Order: sequence, then C-alpha cells, then structure tokens
Amino acid sequence: RPVGDVWPPCSSTEVKLEMVVEFPAGCPPGLLERLAAYALRYGTSRHAWRYGVVVCSRRAGYRLLAGVLNQEERAAVSRVVFAVCIDTGRSLSIVWEMFRGVKALFKREQRARYPGLDCSFSL
Repeated sequence: RPVGDVWPPCSSTEVKLEMVVEFPAGCPPGLLERLAAYALRYGTSRHAWRYGVVVCSRRAGYRLLAGVLNQEERAAVSRVVFAVCIDTGRSLSIVWEMFRGVKALFKREQRARYPGLDCSFSL
C-alpha cells in the first residue's frame, strides 16, 4: 500500500517534521514493529500495514507516521521515517520528545539486538 494512500499531505494549518533513519544493510527484522509500538504511545492507530503505522491524536493536534519509505524488500538501503504533522498553533516540544524517544529506541536496539548495525539519523 503506498504511503500516500494513508498519509495525506499536511494541511495549511499544519507543519511537517520528520526524522529519517537510514540502514545501509537494510532494516533489521522486528525493528519496525518496535517502532510502531512506540508510536502507539501517542495516539490511536488509523492505518497499519506491513511496513508501518499512522497514528492520530486529534486532542493533541497531530498525526504521525512511523514506517519504511522504500517498501522494496531487497532494497540496498532501508529508509525508516518517523514523521509528524502538527497544528501550527501547538508547541513543538511533544515532537522533539518523540524524536528523542525514537532515536533512543534505535540506539538501544542497536546495542542490545543488533551490535555493529550501521544506521544514520537526519532531521
């Protein structure tokens, strides 16, 4: 399922922020599931598919996407995205909290389950 089908563009009253994690050797098995579980702390699932989840929280004024950008299983590089569309009138502190948590999750998994796993982060 294309990400665009479940992740419409941000509206004129929203701003989009995203963190991308690149895995040169591909995303390890099970890591996306843990990322999706982390994302569900922040709202309820609106759409879920093999490569990710869209979570919404209308009360807090944001939508977030956690999933793989390139869905080809044999891709040389996996790009995992954690994106947030948030109302422009809201504080961005919740977004930075989410990004810190995602980075900590990946680093913890890298040390515990996938030692030597190469990944890079970008905002």
